[in-house]
Amino acid sequence: VGLTGLILVTGFLQWQATRDTIRITDAQFRKGNRAYVTAVTPHIYTMVPKADGTATFVEQTTFPIISTPRSLWRIDLKNTGNTPAQEVRSVVAACLCKLRMPDDIAKEVVKARDAASADLHYGSTMAKDGMFYPQVRTPSISDSQLAEIVSGKLILGVYGFVTYSDMFGESHRTEFCFQYSPINNSGIACEKGNKLN
Repeated sequence: VGLTGLILVTGFLQWQATRDTIRITDAQFRKGNRAYVTAVTPHIYTMVPKADGTATFVEQTTFPIISTPRSLWRIDLKNTGNTPAQEVRSVVAACLCKLRMPDDIAKEVVKARDAASADLHYGSTMAKDGMFYPQVRTPSISDSQLAEIVSGKLILGVYGFVTYSDMFGESHRTEFCFQYSPINNSGIACEKGNKLN
């Protein structure tokens, strides 16, 4: 009985160790091979109508920015993972905020635009590869508000989140928050509101 019990205990412990090794290996494989969708630095674009009734978007590359009803924040989404991201969906909002961006970005996305879902292959960037991209109109900005943006009293910001699933069927969410920088003439990451899971 003593030897049989020892063999049974040893066998059980070996089974547990093998099971745990398989679980760890599977988790590492998933983590190393899943999709990771990130928001890339946004820029402000102006929609310019064409004679044929279509329109093109021109990036505002000079300061000061010109905010018109046709001005948009455009955010590029990039899959930096090793497999496609599936059912990528984004929700985005813009604001002209006093002193700081909202504390809880997720709860503040109420004036959001919900883009159609799409797949994003690994290494691809949505706007650059001709796919949809999150966009939202910039708030109207007066000359005095522009001066407050330059002085740091007002923030012109864009924020939102992206949801997607990976090839293993697991759901993920990326939150992003950027504010306009007069120095760079583009968006820079906010202190809070950027998360990736």
